[in-house]
Amino acid sequence: MNNILRNKAKNIGFLRELYRSYTQKHVKNKLLEGVGELKSMDAASFEKQQTTPFKNLSLENTEKNRQVVNDPGFKIYFRSQENNSHISVTDQFNGAPYFTRQRMLATAYNYIGLENLKNYSMADLAGSCGYYSFLAAPFGFDKITVLEGRKEYEEQFSILREKTAVNSIDWNQKDVTQGIETYDVVLCQGLLYHLYDHLGFLSMLFNKTKHILILETELSGHKGFLNYSKYEDVADNRQGLAGIAMYPSYLTVISLLKTVGFKKITRVAPPTDVADLHGYNKNRRTMLICEK
Repeated sequence: MNNILRNKAKNIGFLRELYRSYTQKHVKNKLLEGVGELKSMDAASFEKQQTTPFKNLSLENTEKNRQVVNDPGFKIYFRSQENNSHISVTDQFNGAPYFTRQRMLATAYNYIGLENLKNYSMADLAGSCGYYSFLAAPFGFDKITVLEGRKEYEEQFSILREKTAVNSIDWNQKDVTQGIETYDVVLCQGLLYHLYDHLGFLSMLFNKTKHILILETELSGHKGFLNYSKYEDVADNRQGLAGIAMYPSYLTVISLLKTVGFKKITRVAPPTDVADLHGYNKNRRTMLICEK
């Protein structure tokens, strides 16, 4: 009798799992309806259009400047080399981790339209030293504002603005989870997964974005709706300020964006001629253009 009951329980469990898989597939297909795909521009087009302000940067070799260029947040984007009186800084180095994202962002800016950008303001949320804001400036934005919660990045930003003479960018210390001003374009990279209340945060961004949200985030890697939480050390300036982070799945992000009201969502695919080191095609990261 016990064996019969056990077999029935196994069969019920198996059928329940089949039904769950079917319904999730149905929901997945429905969620992904209308989500577009945008191929990244090719290398030649990117090189022709790219204007980097970070060529041949040189700082006076002082203890203060050495502290700035050795900060973990600065070293992610740049490499520095000391000589007798100067420190040479460059973002052109072997293994530079963000060239893929640069090309994806250039693709997004061209999608929005360079003529439109001339009249658009942009906020760069959790923009640290403003690295991506400086790279966005040549595309013609009317005004760019870096909003960053950690005070230590202001000094790095000030040095970069002085040396590049790009004056169309401002930097403000701001806990962006508490709300922001209204901007035409909001750039939100590498931030969502450091937060826990994704629905509340994305709802705020929807209300404060006039036209376009460019959302880039790390993901849980799950093909369905499984998210996972993680403790973060708030003393580490490359981690979040909330203490508890939540890594969403790709489907979760799409669902939340549609829930808060974005009408059109387009995924930016990574360049095909560059190794997908960050897992953009493997549910590990994504970049989405979200239109109201």
